[in-house]
Amino acid sequence: SSLSLPLSEEDGEGVAASEGNSFSPNHQLEPKAPGRSMLHWMKRVAKMRPPKPRLVTLEEVARHNQSSDAWTVIDGVVYNLTDYIVYHPGGKPKIMEAAGRDATKTFHRVHSYVSVKTILAPHVLGYLTTSE
Repeated sequence: SSLSLPLSEEDGEGVAASEGNSFSPNHQLEPKAPGRSMLHWMKRVAKMRPPKPRLVTLEEVARHNQSSDAWTVIDGVVYNLTDYIVYHPGGKPKIMEAAGRDATKTFHRVHSYVSVKTILAPHVLGYLTTSE
């Protein structure tokens, strides 16, 4: 049997999750490369210290939309996703949807159970501002 979950509130269409991937349709089916699990990421994060936060505009965030330089905004906090991309359980294509934009609504819809403050704590670049 399969589970059908909506992709978003807007489209109402479903995506099937096979029994082999019943945890979440948002997780990639292929196993991660050795050393790229969430456990490895959390061990790495525990050793890191964040840079001094600064004010960042959405225009600046938008310029960082490549896998080699990816920023996002969640709840007004600007994060550098670049190092996390290879660890993301949903794989590179999913996390890159957040690169260069405010991904707050998508993040909370898809990851209501995830603490971004814990996972990306050392990757806080600053806080979103509307002025230059």
